Amino acid sequence: MTQRARSGATVVSALLMIILLSVPLVNPLAASLLDPKNGIIGGLGLDPPSVELRLPEDITGEAKVYFDDAGVPYIHASSDEAAFYAAGWVHASLRLFQMDVFRRVGLGELSGLVGEAGLEADRRAAILGLRSIVDAEWRHIQNNPEFGEIARIVEAYTAGVNGYISYALKTGRLPVEYRVLGVKPSPWLPQDTLAMAKVLALMLSYSEDDLILDRLVRKWGPEVIVDFDIVGRSLNMSHASCDIAVGWGDVTGLEGPYNPLLSVEERREPLHEPEPLDLGYNPDLESIDAVVDRVLYMLSWNAASNNWVVSGSLTVSGNPLLANDPHLSLTAPGIWLPIVISSPGYSLAGVTIPGVPLVVIGRNSHVAWGFTNVGSDFTDFYRYQWVDENRYFYKGRIFGVEKSSIEAYVWDPLARSYRVQEISVARTIHGPVIEWQGERFAVSYTSARPTFEMIFLWLLNKASSVRDALSAQRYFYGPPQNMVVADSAGNIAYSPVGAYPERAALPTIETGYGPIVNTGFLPFDGSAGEGEWRGFKPYSSLPVLFNPPQGFVATANSKPFEGGCWDGLGWDYADRFRTERIYTLLQERSAEEPLDAGDMRDIQLDVEDLGLKTLVSLMVRVASGDGGHVLERYMDMLAEWAENPQMNVDDYKPTLALLASWYFVHDFWESLYGSEEHWRFIKLEYAEKALKAYLRGEDWVFNYFPEGTLEGMVNRSVERAVKTAETFFASPNPEAWVYGEMHYYNPEHLLSEALGFGECPAPGGPFTVNVAPPSSVSETHGAPVEAGPSVRLIADLSTTMLYMSLPGGSSGVPLSSFYDNLYWGYCRGEYHILTVGGEPPGGAKIVFRGG
Repeated sequence: MTQRARSGATVVSALLMIILLSVPLVNPLAASLLDPKNGIIGGLGLDPPSVELRLPEDITGEAKVYFDDAGVPYIHASSDEAAFYAAGWVHASLRLFQMDVFRRVGLGELSGLVGEAGLEADRRAAILGLRSIVDAEWRHIQNNPEFGEIARIVEAYTAGVNGYISYALKTGRLPVEYRVLGVKPSPWLPQDTLAMAKVLALMLSYSEDDLILDRLVRKWGPEVIVDFDIVGRSLNMSHASCDIAVGWGDVTGLEGPYNPLLSVEERREPLHEPEPLDLGYNPDLESIDAVVDRVLYMLSWNAASNNWVVSGSLTVSGNPLLANDPHLSLTAPGIWLPIVISSPGYSLAGVTIPGVPLVVIGRNSHVAWGFTNVGSDFTDFYRYQWVDENRYFYKGRIFGVEKSSIEAYVWDPLARSYRVQEISVARTIHGPVIEWQGERFAVSYTSARPTFEMIFLWLLNKASSVRDALSAQRYFYGPPQNMVVADSAGNIAYSPVGAYPERAALPTIETGYGPIVNTGFLPFDGSAGEGEWRGFKPYSSLPVLFNPPQGFVATANSKPFEGGCWDGLGWDYADRFRTERIYTLLQERSAEEPLDAGDMRDIQLDVEDLGLKTLVSLMVRVASGDGGHVLERYMDMLAEWAENPQMNVDDYKPTLALLASWYFVHDFWESLYGSEEHWRFIKLEYAEKALKAYLRGEDWVFNYFPEGTLEGMVNRSVERAVKTAETFFASPNPEAWVYGEMHYYNPEHLLSEALGFGECPAPGGPFTVNVAPPSSVSETHGAPVEAGPSVRLIADLSTTMLYMSLPGGSSGVPLSSFYDNLYWGYCRGEYHILTVGGEPPGGAKIVFRGG
């Protein structure tokens, strides 16, 4: 498999192939692409238009939009409202369909865009009550004068999005996806922007891992928790020690979170009513199903990330450096949209989520910030003794479930009309009821309540110091993030502050090793009143680092703190290996010479895999000697690779290491769990503990893996790896098994594979800093990477620069010059520079004049 460089000519070839294989106006996808008004070949337009427009009468000032040579929009405005109106217009011009999909997932209205296939996502949002919650949040912001500025920003942004929708409908620049669906984009609402936070929360913090662990316990008994160290995580590496932590309240001077009493009125009807788009053909149902499949896959991926911040005491410039690379699904277009905004109140550079006006990760003139997912436990489940379908016992009394129904407008793309679908919701005293593998549970979830992430983000974008940034967390509930922050005065900090449930009446579980307390890692007995939430942990005492003595701190989704300050706050952390590698590199490099942005880049691109090294080394030790001469040859190859565990695309040794470990981990999990279902639950540290115990002959491990089982598992895994490589490369010669030809990026468009970015070699592995876990392994498709660094950012506080590596481009239009232009540089480890307050050469392309 060779790299397929993507250019305008390549895309045209792909489209011509579609045309040749289809009869226009018979094949719906081809028809939509060729539509003379809104198709790709027609009037859609490839790049942002050159146009001068009027601002709405209630928005003063003017805004000019420039684009740098990579297509990154730079907005310069004489008023804040004009700046964010322009941001909404530009966001919609580049990513309208993506914005539409995301908002609808957060509101439970995806079926109003894509039809029946979206009901699964709508049902979850309805059960969690997200639509009603977003409505309540927006009313609260509107009705409180202290939030007047952020309300005006959201309203101006909303007007900008709708301004572009009107412009697109008039000029034929409507995204081609709407032609496939046969529906117009509904007007944007302020609630849509707030709903984006709910989408991110679902991606980052809603988890059913408690239920998966419950199934393990039912199969093996509660000893499985201790045997595999599932909750204790003694092999894990924390980001910091409680010994050097201080209380968040001690740094900010604040007592706790913003916690008003909000009334949430249930909103049954959707916010958006589908409106048909005039078509001369039937929409493509296969493409619609593909959209939904890819959206749901994207939202289901277990997110991870790296970030770190370095004090000026360790840098060349004497000012801090900050790096962040959030690991999410890789799609075409990508999740992030880079932007630079300059107005009287804002000077920003970074990446936005299309649909959100403010910079999520990036910097302003004085402060830089970044996030990784904490990975603590923000979802609890309660099982009951049910009297019947509608009644349950609670503390000796019988209670009835509260029933309601939420409406979904289900679009029928063939009839070009919609029907109203009632989604039934049942609630208990602990929360809404879900069904999981035939059993009903109530669920309590941190983000299924009014939260104020937009206010937090607004204050973070305006922060002029680290203390300002930490204080903004007063409005941040969930999902809690490992925030690193630095300012131009030289301060750095790390804070995982957010809403951590305060659980009462925690039950004790008896095991053969003694009792353990269920802090939320298993479902509670709801009928007995176990594990009920009594609010959240006090913010003031939650630990943070402020100017730590070591001069840096890094996070990579492992345990935030080691010590009593973090007791009971989580268990489902990532393996330690990325954290360990980042700390090692920062310590080694800073000991040699002062650090600069180039060092941050090198660390982000590092491809030494400590996790696979650990696993492969143990597999080789466990393997029996009866594999024959051929198998011994490959065991020797694995042992040799483990001495220098680099995952370089031009080497062949990583191929065998990746494939053998993939098959072993899946076999290990299937043996333990009973199927490959939910295989992402397993942490490598669980297998590491078992393999080490097996080698030491500890009795407990033979309860799960009788003698000879793991030897056979290792041998089979290596045999399958060799067969896969030989078949994929059509060669028995290991030196032909070039890693980058099997292990590759190939971000796909939501609509069609033909509109994806193309394949390029993916360096790194499942546990490298430059993380690249394969989504699957096969003899035909190799090991494609569908998730990884969704953007890489480096901020140098001695300058106004922000270094960015983006797996895509700013535009969502497949033939645009800015669709995939940064993707190929990303594959090569290249960075593009954004400048706070900068103005690209050349004139403004879009101008918004005041009334």
